Amino acid sequence: MSRLRTSEGQALPGPLSTLRVQGPEQFGPDPAGGLTAHPELLRAAVSALEARLDAMMDRAETDETLSVFGQESLIRSVLLGQALASGLTAYAARPDPLRLERLNDLAVTLALINPDERRLAVRLRAVNAAAGCSWLQGVPLLPAEDHAMIALLLQEAPGTHGVGAGGADNGTEATGESPQDDGRQQRTEVPDVPVPDWLGPEAPGPGDAGLASVQSGAAGSSERMQERLAWAGYRPPARPNDPLMPLRGALTPPATLEPARHGLGQQLHRLMLSPDEGQRNAALLLLHVCGRDRLENVPLIPALDSALTLLRSLHAERPSPDTAQLLDLHALLHAQLGSPDLPGAQRERRQPSADAAQHTQAARRVLRALRFMRLRPPTPDEQEHLGHLWDALNDLDRDLAAGLTPEQDPDLRARLLLLSLQGLTSTARAPGMRLPPMVQLSAQISGVDPLWAWEATQPERFTFVALHAHLSRVTVTLQLQTLRGTPFWDAWGAAVGRLTTLAAGHLLSSVRRAGLRLPEQGFLEGYLQQFGPLRALPLEAAALGDSHATLLALLPAAQAQVKLHKAAHSDPEPALPAAQEATAARAAGATPQVIPADPPEQPAALPAHVQAVRDALRGRRVVLLGGVPSAPHHAALVAAFALRELDWIGSDEYAHGTHAHAHVTADTAVVILAIRWMGHAHNALRDVARARNVPYVMHPGGLSPSSVAWQIGRQVSQQLGVA
Repeated sequence: MSRLRTSEGQALPGPLSTLRVQGPEQFGPDPAGGLTAHPELLRAAVSALEARLDAMMDRAETDETLSVFGQESLIRSVLLGQALASGLTAYAARPDPLRLERLNDLAVTLALINPDERRLAVRLRAVNAAAGCSWLQGVPLLPAEDHAMIALLLQEAPGTHGVGAGGADNGTEATGESPQDDGRQQRTEVPDVPVPDWLGPEAPGPGDAGLASVQSGAAGSSERMQERLAWAGYRPPARPNDPLMPLRGALTPPATLEPARHGLGQQLHRLMLSPDEGQRNAALLLLHVCGRDRLENVPLIPALDSALTLLRSLHAERPSPDTAQLLDLHALLHAQLGSPDLPGAQRERRQPSADAAQHTQAARRVLRALRFMRLRPPTPDEQEHLGHLWDALNDLDRDLAAGLTPEQDPDLRARLLLLSLQGLTSTARAPGMRLPPMVQLSAQISGVDPLWAWEATQPERFTFVALHAHLSRVTVTLQLQTLRGTPFWDAWGAAVGRLTTLAAGHLLSSVRRAGLRLPEQGFLEGYLQQFGPLRALPLEAAALGDSHATLLALLPAAQAQVKLHKAAHSDPEPALPAAQEATAARAAGATPQVIPADPPEQPAALPAHVQAVRDALRGRRVVLLGGVPSAPHHAALVAAFALRELDWIGSDEYAHGTHAHAHVTADTAVVILAIRWMGHAHNALRDVARARNVPYVMHPGGLSPSSVAWQIGRQVSQQLGVA
């Protein structure tokens, strides 16, 4: 901020005499009305988008370094991007709320699979605001919905509401059946979007020269559009089901397994059949909260928030006994979660901004978002975090085999703690909600309460910047610290040191500013201070961006150094590649490769943690799922823990249909789930163990007595009475 002065050097009076100097934005702000109100901006934006689409096509065809997943992402980006280009041009010709809804979904899906294309999702906010739809937020599409959404978008004629307005030719059933008969969400009418000034009363019609000029300048030729869509594999469905109005069954979550909530779930299922779509949507939102024990990484606070605003508007416009009952059930479920803040409902109570019809439509979009969260594949960030976690778990296994515990290895202890917090803060969670297996495992190993600051650290609620991004930067810089003494460190060691202290200081100061304290923060502060003095205040946005860019620039050289190190110190039977293969197989939905367990340990001179578990399990029965059963390993585990019986079910046996849950009987002391080799079986088995009140351990390491004993003591020591 600079103060303006006269030619004599005297300061001018403020505040109008101040001048703020800052760097240029990534792109200039849109004028009022956004792209669609200014065709010259639309032409430039769509032309630039089409140039990027052509570049994506060239890269997908010629770049041999692309993985199969990367190539598929580029092809899907071209498909969605071309639909966006055509849809924007059609919306500019005749603004329509339904088309705008589709464009938002396409834009946010494109930004999700190709972050470089998030600019259109950002610019659509200006279009939404000009249309009086500031509340509208895009919902990502599942891959199976792409072709139907594009077909419906392309067939909508300018100047009409098109698909979803109630016609029989719009891909929905116009049979006159009631919603409880076909279960389809009915379309809620919303006011027409204001027509921009340049498309006023005398605006050109679809066939006029003015519109033809816009179309030719912005969207390019129809032939080129068809070529891109055909290249991307677009096949218009014969009768597309509208993704904006899915069947009720597609929006219904799994039923709860908690006996205390069975009655509540039955009431909600009855209310879900209401002929009023608002009541149906509210009941479906509350069913997600009721069945949270069957859900993973599904944000429940937005569900409660949307349900309450919808129910209040329904109660104000047309009160009914069912709406009153839903309000009571909402209050009950809200209390079960500890009554977290519901910002949308609080804002709506202070200043109502919409009617029941709009809240009904918004609730439908929240339901679709919840469905996407249930069914979506892992994101690249989640896969990267999982890889880092497997690295740390393999180091833990090596430490345990050498007789070391994390308490004796502060580097490993800090890594596990940060990775655990990173997993928790990137996962939507709530009381009574099931966690993803690896997130639950890392929290148990690190001793972190899974509900630590759960409301404040939801993925999108930590002071508007995700906490897991701050944690990730510290984790990555600590991994770079392990390259000391290598050529990489000679070249980049000083930069890594600066980045480590910046990332650590930014993390701790950001947490303090939010009024929180990390688990074991005293240990983390002492550990991180060894790398240099830490900042007392968070980094400014520009400085944070610069440090992040520097870190990204270092990673290729660091990865090359790691590959050289592994090649020079290759192990005939490395543990890490095996874990990575199993992880990749699980992500692809395939049965993971069966990997032999570690060599058996000799029972002589048992470590203290093994002896403590032996005392708790002596003469009892244990079930082990995973790995390859073998007589030597079986004997070593039985001898180490003095077991009466070890029921070992191999990975291949479970994969070929053996009902392993039948082995979890009332006399089972503990169930050990060797998750490195068991694919998706852990989800079903841990539910069975929990239902039968049998302690279960998710074991990520080798099946040696030392490693198994440490995990048992760490995860279920209280249930087994391990000293």
